[in-house]
Amino acid sequence: AGLLRAEGYATGQFGKNHLGDRDEHLPTNHGFDEFIGYHSGNIDFYSHLNQRNEHDWWHGREETEEKGYVTDLINRYSLEFIERNKDQPFCLYIPHLAIHNPVQVRGDPARRTEQGGWERWKWREVSEEERIEKYRGMTLPIDEGVGQIRDKLISLGIDRRTLVLFFSDNGAASDFPSGSPKLRGNKGSVYEGGHKVPFIAWWPGKIEAGSESDVPSITLDVMPTLLALAGLEPSVDRPLDGIDLSPVLLKQQRLPERPLYWASLGNGGDRSEAMR
Repeated sequence: AGLLRAEGYATGQFGKNHLGDRDEHLPTNHGFDEFIGYHSGNIDFYSHLNQRNEHDWWHGREETEEKGYVTDLINRYSLEFIERNKDQPFCLYIPHLAIHNPVQVRGDPARRTEQGGWERWKWREVSEEERIEKYRGMTLPIDEGVGQIRDKLISLGIDRRTLVLFFSDNGAASDFPSGSPKLRGNKGSVYEGGHKVPFIAWWPGKIEAGSESDVPSITLDVMPTLLALAGLEPSVDRPLDGIDLSPVLLKQQRLPERPLYWASLGNGGDRSEAMR
């Protein structure tokens, strides 16, 4: 974001930060003009309280009381950002809270309150149908937001000069009715079930609709890809671990073989590592 902003891009981040809440950790100190969201690992979708039952919803550096379902708020602010910056280059990062504990769909009550405690959704005490319905209810608002962004870009006439990337930060969690029986492990593990996820790229007129690739990539590739497409060079004194994916996205080319690395640090301090 900092490199793009220096070249005239408007930059925004709406959603999860999770790098810490001290001043040096804030998105506005890391290249983002705008930030609306939260600093912790997760918050209540309605009360906006974090795991410590502390209010955690911010507009830039200002803690802000705001009503609304978090997914809908993130979608709304993202669309407003695109509308405001339609006449200039922009880089928009949208790290959604969903799909994540606490399990809440539109219309559910708050599960965390400042009066104390928080109610955890007890998956194993409800039917499979109810679990799937909750999962559906948390997923579809993200799907709606992606569709709204696509429609907004088309209506503004900037879809053919805007690249959209969509992916998850990890595989399925063990307490959600998702995942694949073909993959070993879940979120938090270094096996494929913990990190192998779909990666979608959309750019009308540049990326062939319906095309597919089995070339392995990693989220570390996002930054060098965006910089390359913007005509920028990364800093020579801070080489990046990722590579430019534009030959794969735009020309269906393959990349040189390379090792990919993962590590998982558990909340208790245990660490796992893997190489593909």
